[in-house]
Amino acid sequence: MKSNKRFFFILVIVLASCGLFIACSDNKELADYSITGTITDNTTSLPIKHIQVIRKGTEYLLFSDTTYTDSIGKYSFEFPDYYNKKASFALKIEDIDLTQNLGDFNTKEIIVGFTSADWDNDTKLNSYKGQAFKTVDISLTKK
Repeated sequence: MKSNKRFFFILVIVLASCGLFIACSDNKELADYSITGTITDNTTSLPIKHIQVIRKGTEYLLFSDTTYTDSIGKYSFEFPDYYNKKASFALKIEDIDLTQNLGDFNTKEIIVGFTSADWDNDTKLNSYKGQAFKTVDISLTKK
């Protein structure tokens, strides 16, 4: 009976060690991401200031982030140490100041995905994949 308990105890340790090894070897590489761009009026091609751009939360990045376009329509998001296996992000672009930016623009939602062409692999170290950059220019239509 005592040897059965000892065998069971050793078996539990071995199985737990195997599970820990598999979890640790999942190769969850992290990376730094950057999404930048310009928001323009689709009829005039002029940049639009004061447009709200929301990067929605994901399965691995639970919080959302919000920025606004500057006086020349530029926006930017940077987030380090993100798990790179599912590198796509939802952006919601909306005009919240109505006509103060010379128009009342429709809201737009897009998905920004990263491909191998978006990577700077010169910085790859161990479990750090590197940096991914994406420029996404968006044009909005007036209501």
